[in-house]
Amino acid sequence: MQGATPTLNEKLPMRLMKVLIKLAITAVVALAPLAYLSWWSSALVVDPLSVSVALKNGEFSSPFFTTYANDDYQVELYFLPPARPPATLDWKVVNRQGAVIASGQYDDRGGGNGAILGYYRPAWGTRQRVVLDIHSASGQKPVDTTLHVGMPERFEDASFAVVPLDAWAVIVAVVGLIWIVVSLRSRGGDASDSGS
Repeated sequence: MQGATPTLNEKLPMRLMKVLIKLAITAVVALAPLAYLSWWSSALVVDPLSVSVALKNGEFSSPFFTTYANDDYQVELYFLPPARPPATLDWKVVNRQGAVIASGQYDDRGGGNGAILGYYRPAWGTRQRVVLDIHSASGQKPVDTTLHVGMPERFEDASFAVVPLDAWAVIVAVVGLIWIVVSLRSRGGDASDSGS
């Protein structure tokens, strides 16, 4: 009984396990780059802050937010409607301890629906908030204003990477399936030879 060769029924669970392992390896190698790209361009990373702001004299502090990339973030105001009253303000980004990470001044003369206040590069995982000190906001027209911190170029960069990474996933999947089929056929031939 010790020298007996395993039957086909005894070999089946082992063969199934090997096929599942090969499928898992193929899936990881094919999909890992797409998963990384998905995280790299996710809203959590790309757009950590978007909050409404009332354009009136005084100080405004945003809620705290966290940045997850060692890259340049853009501080911007969006206006609706685009014809807006002029505003003069100072802005700064501060961490939880109140230390200034970045700061600047903005003197807006109106026009357009976006005003880029400036750029800054925070450290990975920094909790921070934006503080606006609005000096003058003239005009009676109500304006829907949004303070936005983000990396708008990331979406464009990610869109260029999607096609090559999709091609990579397809190529790896095809090669992986060929690998599995060839190994099954070669082992199937070995099993039929040893059984006769």
